[in-house]
Formats: sequence, C-alpha cells, structure tokens
Amino acid sequence: MPTLFDYGDVHIETAGATSDITFESIHNPGQALSDIFRRLEEHNDMLRKQEGALRHDEYAVLLDVYKQELERDRIPRRTPRPTPRPTSEIDD
Repeated sequence: MPTLFDYGDVHIETAGATSDITFESIHNPGQALSDIFRRLEEHNDMLRKQEGALRHDEYAVLLDVYKQELERDRIPRRTPRPTPRPTSEIDD
C-alpha cells in the first residue's frame, strides 16, 4: 500500500548515537530525502565558501606582514645579493 499511495518513512542516521531522525508515513518520501540531501549540500557549500573567504583574508594579512618585514630588512633574502665584481675583472 505505501508504494501505491507514495508514502513511507524516512530515517536519517546522524553522527550522534541517539540523535537519529525518523519521519513516519510522509507523502513522497523519495522527494523528501532528495530535498534533505540537496539542502545539506547547499549548507556545506556555504560553509566551504565562508572558510575560503576566511582563509583568503588570513593570507592577505600574512602577505602584508611579510612585505612590511621584508621592507624593514628584517627577513633575510633566500638568495644572496649579487656581489659586485672588481673592476679589474670587468676590464679584461
């Protein structure tokens, strides 16, 4: 009968041991389940975007501090500055 009238239960297992959710005898359980997963994915996408924006801001601050310290000559260069050759070598 449930299949004929398109109703049934939707059981959702959550991370918690006792916090599972069951929707009993709902109309169109397949659509309800699809809606739940779609909204979960939308929520996860929003969290990823927020995390990306936060990470972007952190990198911007880090690069700004690095640039300031480099300008103050507090950070050694990774490659040594070229040493000028003596003028006697250039004339040869």
